[in-house]
Amino acid sequence: MLGGLNNGGVFSHTTDQAAFIDRVDLSLWGNRRKRPSDVVAIGKPFPIGGEKSVYGRAVNGICGATGNPFQLKYGVMRYPRKVPPMRLTLRSERTPVSGAQAELVSNALMLRGFRSLVSRVEMTIDLTGTSVDFFKKHLQTTARRFRTLRDTVGRKTYYVGAPGSHWQLKIYQKRPAVVRFEFTLRIAFLQKCGLRRPHELVLLRNIDLTRLVWLQEVDQSKLKVGDEGRLGNNQNRALRSWAQCLSTRQFSKALKDWGIARRDLLVPCALEWKIRRLQRRLMW
Repeated sequence: MLGGLNNGGVFSHTTDQAAFIDRVDLSLWGNRRKRPSDVVAIGKPFPIGGEKSVYGRAVNGICGATGNPFQLKYGVMRYPRKVPPMRLTLRSERTPVSGAQAELVSNALMLRGFRSLVSRVEMTIDLTGTSVDFFKKHLQTTARRFRTLRDTVGRKTYYVGAPGSHWQLKIYQKRPAVVRFEFTLRIAFLQKCGLRRPHELVLLRNIDLTRLVWLQEVDQSKLKVGDEGRLGNNQNRALRSWAQCLSTRQFSKALKDWGIARRDLLVPCALEWKIRRLQRRLMW
């Protein structure tokens, strides 16, 4: 049976404790085994061809050691010189995806001598005590495209960055008390960071993602009206009003537009330091 208990992909030992890999896509070159080893269970191949499909067939499976699902696509239909012969996608369901699991599944499906490169990875941090709206108000970024979606029960998903860009951030309500902060890093970003082989993904711990997104809040102590040596009363009142109704991104732009050189008014949020700390604890 190709199934197992589904905990919704939320793990108690990673929530507020460590970042983990929710999904990884591997490009494979080499020869497939006619019969995969017993460490995986696979179903019957099925066609996936279509107008936009790159591959013609796929097979789903389960890693016996973890209970996590995977899918292998093969049979290149378009762009044969640019597309790898096979694409293996591993997802977390019972446990976070790990480097050991990636190697185990790849070896179970492929003959010795195959080559494997990472083409996409989703690095995830699950957080409690916050909300999607908090991130929308406090998030600063170099991205220029934003989108907010709401499902039928009112749960929000906030997208930062374009769907086809080198990186994208997705923030959404994974469970009533859990907000998921998830980076999708695609091949161009991974190449630039020198992360191509599966074992190198552990170095994501040290990648400076603050150059992409960061969390800030207004330092209210520096907006006290009449405080000696600080802004004038009228200007302070305006800034205090902006701080209440604008996001920090809008507030920062307002300061620039009005020629107010007070970068010290914005400081990192406590959640910013927490996210970076959990990134450094990435499980892989």
